[in-house]
Amino acid sequence: MTGLDQRGFNRPGVGATNCSIGAYEFDAVPPVRCGDVNGDGAVDIGDALIVAQLDVDLRRCGAAPFSHPEVCDVNGDGACDIRDALRMAQCDVGLISCAFTCAPFICP
Repeated sequence: MTGLDQRGFNRPGVGATNCSIGAYEFDAVPPVRCGDVNGDGAVDIGDALIVAQLDVDLRRCGAAPFSHPEVCDVNGDGACDIRDALRMAQCDVGLISCAFTCAPFICP
């Protein structure tokens, strides 16, 4: 991992989660797992519910608890909708693998 110092130069990381940027350090944020839209570390029925609610306009994209919309598109069709919620729910009960590869998704 690298970070930029105050002058904009790259600085290599000095540990597993810290990055040296001159006189300051910051904790690196681990990437969020594909499908974990609420950021709790698991892809489960809670994520599926949030996505289903988004699809029927009961949630706003990007607003808590839907804090990671970038990992929403688990079926790779370019949308975040009930089809993604279904795959998340199927993953949670063991019907399909949870090894999703997310397509880029940005809130409209």
